[in-house]
Amino acid sequence: MAGDLNLARYRAQFDSIEGWFDFEAGLLFAAYAQLLDGAAAHGDCLEIGVLRGKSAVLLAGMRGAGGSLYAIDLFEQLPEDAVRYGGADAESVFLQTMDRFYAERSFLRVLKRDSRTVSPHEIGSRVRFCHIDGGHTAAEVYSDLRLAAAVLLPGGLLALDDVFNAGYPGVAEGVFRFCFEQRGTFKPLAVGFNKLILQRLPASGDLHERLTGAFPLLPHRPAQFLGTPIRLYDGDLTAFFDLDCSTARCLAPRTPIVYGAELAPAPAQLTCPAGAASTLQVGVRNCSTFAFQRWVGLSYHLLADTGETLRWDNARQYFWSPLAVGKERTLAMPFAAPDTPGRYRLQLDLIWEGFAWFSWLDLPPVEVELLVTTPGT
Repeated sequence: MAGDLNLARYRAQFDSIEGWFDFEAGLLFAAYAQLLDGAAAHGDCLEIGVLRGKSAVLLAGMRGAGGSLYAIDLFEQLPEDAVRYGGADAESVFLQTMDRFYAERSFLRVLKRDSRTVSPHEIGSRVRFCHIDGGHTAAEVYSDLRLAAAVLLPGGLLALDDVFNAGYPGVAEGVFRFCFEQRGTFKPLAVGFNKLILQRLPASGDLHERLTGAFPLLPHRPAQFLGTPIRLYDGDLTAFFDLDCSTARCLAPRTPIVYGAELAPAPAQLTCPAGAASTLQVGVRNCSTFAFQRWVGLSYHLLADTGETLRWDNARQYFWSPLAVGKERTLAMPFAAPDTPGRYRLQLDLIWEGFAWFSWLDLPPVEVELLVTTPGT
């Protein structure tokens, strides 16, 4: 049945399936797709370029009740594959992957040939989600986009691989050519994990508003692409979903999300000339339920000695390399001394950019005394 793919089970076997597909990309696929309405809430799924089935397993679970998964691939065999897979050909390996997750595969429609020879009539016009990871030349990508445009339902979603990968410039060429020649066909939504997600127009409602309502804590950054506001995603998204309670058709947000950290500045008292820039070594222990990643930064609020806030926003030191739950790291936090000599306080704080300061979420304040001296004394 559609929607019976448990994501915890999928994740447990994910790394054993050969292929270049991030699990977090699959979470994005499922999160956006579950919020579609109208006819696009149901229907079929299509994948062009299935390889061993790493992402096809997910798309099979994302199809609507009674829907099909169309799988288009040449299933070309590499010389070493016969040894690696015990003599099985490429198509058989793909089918074996599907059999690991589905008791029967009557929903599966395999088209073993070049996608450029596939007619929209062979697929129909009730596809809710299409994933393109086939040929990477401009001509192949353009042809695949034409096929997707013909079979996707209004409001349906399209995910493309390698659009921003410098190793495959033909993909970007094919996408940009199609988007400019066929304006109004697709609306860009998101970029993340080597995927570009588009929506087939016309579409009802704002999918980003629905996503915020369903998963308000899912971290992202705003951007513009082709003149349209989009969202950028990266890092570990699994911390924000309860995989045990999630299926490919219905993701469950993880609750509660805990925001916590232990901050240990060294030293706890500083002396700095007026107007000078310096750094403070701060040990950070992640006590949250999610990894600190590049959208989380260490900063401070400048206070007068009396406790009055003088400057709230200051420089940040971000976690460009993720800090896992329960782990510790020392960061060099940049700070700037005020221009007027005197006694001040640096109130250390973490910020989740675009969401909240941790002090707003009940993180206990940690302060460092700062003595600002006259330069030259």
